Amino acid sequence: MIHILTCGTSLLTNHDFWNRCGIEFLAGQIIPPKVIASALGLEEFNLKDSNEMSKWADQLKLVEFELPKVKFLSAELTSLFSAPLGGETLPEHMVLLASDTTDQIGLAAAMIHAKILTANGGEIRYAANPEALSANLENLPEKGRLVQVVLQEGLDPTKPKNFATGIGSIAGTLSQLMRLKRIWAFHLSGGFKASIPAITHVLGVARTCGQDVFAQVCFDAALDTENSGILVPILGFIERDLKAAQRTKKAQPLGTFLHDTPGMLEAVRLMLLAPRQPNLEE
Repeated sequence: MIHILTCGTSLLTNHDFWNRCGIEFLAGQIIPPKVIASALGLEEFNLKDSNEMSKWADQLKLVEFELPKVKFLSAELTSLFSAPLGGETLPEHMVLLASDTTDQIGLAAAMIHAKILTANGGEIRYAANPEALSANLENLPEKGRLVQVVLQEGLDPTKPKNFATGIGSIAGTLSQLMRLKRIWAFHLSGGFKASIPAITHVLGVARTCGQDVFAQVCFDAALDTENSGILVPILGFIERDLKAAQRTKKAQPLGTFLHDTPGMLEAVRLMLLAPRQPNLEE
């Protein structure tokens, strides 16, 4: 099973974590992104460059937490340790979807999560695009933990006009992943809340095409319960709608959301062209 996390920035506002790492913020303070960027040394590095990313990650000194305590550091980690999709031990293979903020905070948050997840051993790989991520997943290590970070271009909430393109970027990433036959577990309690409809839409197409896909969210009120994760319904499509989508450049059969979101329709069409699709012939 490969776990996919929409990685937000909640960890960067965890005052206790950063105070223990030697970066002091006042409790209850909303930490400005520029302050975080300066404290983490992001102004000196271009994290979109894999070599500079590695240098930055190597110089980042994080306090180590025992795994049970890691669960409460961020929404993403909470979901990973929550049943039914998560558990008491970390999974072997994880993919972190990072936002494309101009201050690099989104990418930094994903890399910090990756360092926490590999604190007791494992490999971090940075995929600059969905194609590189797909290639990495075709060659998974037989042993050991692998955490991959992939940038979602255009997904920057400070640029509302480009945000739809960013959501389309997520759809493109998912379409590349869904071409591989795996069991997929999506954790949607982290970042990109606005993208959840897009993600579940694409997952619905993937399920119709025969993929084993699941998604869960976690709520603060349920964190003390045995199974704090709640499975999100993934609705498949009927075959006549998929046939219509293959034949037209418009997206009405799959809803106006696809039509209005750049890259979304193409992502669905790519998925439909994958070899593991249902028989859509008359």
